[in-house]
Amino acid sequence: MSDGNQCLTDIAEHLIMANNERVLGYAVDYDARELTIRVEQQGRRLAMRFTGLVAHHFNHAGIRNVIYDIAAVPLDEFIDTERKWLSRTLRYGFPVTVRGGLDSLRHSLSEQGCQVFDIRASVGLCGFVIAQRLIIEQEV
Repeated sequence: MSDGNQCLTDIAEHLIMANNERVLGYAVDYDARELTIRVEQQGRRLAMRFTGLVAHHFNHAGIRNVIYDIAAVPLDEFIDTERKWLSRTLRYGFPVTVRGGLDSLRHSLSEQGCQVFDIRASVGLCGFVIAQRLIIEQEV
C-alpha cells in the first residue's frame, strides 16, 4: 500500500515481530469508529489504527505497557472462548446491543465484517479490539 500504510493482509510479518512494543498511548474516536494505539519499538514509532471499531476491552492499562503480540482471532473461537463473559456483558449492550444472545452476536459481527484482535502484553495492557480492519502506519 502507498503512504507506508499496511492493511491486515500485509502485516503478518510485522505482527510476528511485534514483540515488546512500548505503548505510548491510545485514543478512541467513537464518532469515527476508530481506536489508535501508538507504540514505539527500537526507536521507531507506529500508529496501529483499528477502523470500523465496534468495541474494545482492556485490562491492566497503566503507564508502563508493553505489547507482546497482536493476533487476529477467528470470531467463532473468540465467542466460544469468552462465552460465559459475553453472556453476562450482552445484558448491558456490550460488545453490541443484540437480541438473541451469542448467536445473534456472532451474526451481527459477521455481517459487519468484524475481526477480533487479541492484544497480549508482557507488561500491562492486554485485551481485545473488535473492528473491521487494522492499519499500521509509521509516525513521522
